[in-house]
Amino acid sequence: MGNAVREIIRDVFRLLTLWLVASLSMAAAALMIPGISFTATADMPRWAIVVISVFMLTVANFLIRPIVVLVARPLGWIALLAIGFPLDAAAIRVTAWLLPGLLLVPAA
Repeated sequence: MGNAVREIIRDVFRLLTLWLVASLSMAAAALMIPGISFTATADMPRWAIVVISVFMLTVANFLIRPIVVLVARPLGWIALLAIGFPLDAAAIRVTAWLLPGLLLVPAA
């Protein structure tokens, strides 16, 4: 029973850590990259859009990342990066599609 509780606590801590890192990353990306912006909608303020988008990305990474690591680890770190970056980009696009306040404008 003690091991199960420790594993749950570890998973929750991992989820919160991923959420914090994703929050900082999205905030930095929105400030530095002109194609990413958060806008308030009639239903939600801007800060809620940021929090929800980061939560959605964190959950996606929490579920997908271990599978990607297991598949790409035998192939090496270059394969892990080559697979990981497109999956992260796809997760951001899906989040923008699901969340109306997250706007992605393609570069010209």
